[in-house]
Amino acid sequence: MFEGLPELCYSKEPLSGKTIILQRGQEGYNNLENGYEQLNPDEMNEKLGITKAQVAAMLTGSMFGWHVPGANPESYDENGNFKSKNKKCKNKRK
Repeated sequence: MFEGLPELCYSKEPLSGKTIILQRGQEGYNNLENGYEQLNPDEMNEKLGITKAQVAAMLTGSMFGWHVPGANPESYDENGNFKSKNKKCKNKRK
């Protein structure tokens, strides 16, 4: 279930934009304090060798559960964008 995921990574809290810590297998996130919340999560993850796909999967897992397909880093491209199985999505509603 946690294949390809780091023990922890850094991300931005979606509402505040502050840097947070995501831990593999844990629901939610941990706050950083004492000025560390202003650090750049992309730079911190890069130093640890953590990819954007891994960060996206960790964020999804922490919010929606570690059993969902989005918690797998293979579901994302190198920029952390979800890979759509359906290249062209047509809206057939009228």
